[in-house]
Amino acid sequence: MGQEPKVLVSFTIESLEIISIPAIQTIILKSILLISFTVAGILMVLPSEQIDGNPVPTIIFKGHPSIFHAFLISVSFAFNGAFTALMMESPSKFARFCGYYSIASMASAISVLMFAIFLQLG
Repeated sequence: MGQEPKVLVSFTIESLEIISIPAIQTIILKSILLISFTVAGILMVLPSEQIDGNPVPTIIFKGHPSIFHAFLISVSFAFNGAFTALMMESPSKFARFCGYYSIASMASAISVLMFAIFLQLG
């Protein structure tokens, strides 16, 4: 009865770890790689229709092949930028550029996806 309750998590100012900016960028780039692989896997199993000989998923991009192609290009650029930035041995200006390019391309892919969803809803 006289025991103090156990504290699962306790934080003090002295115990907080500060994560460096390159570590945060590495986490973001690895997340972009994971998202790119996941998107590729999902696109392979979605039902699609053939428009001008190209498969276009019918769930989100039905009737909008150009929007689907913009989405694919953005995801491809995001993957290529993240992969290139992570494969550089030493952090250079080019690796940093590839990382920023990857983040911008993933943001563009998300924007295109949201645009396609709003087109389907409206």
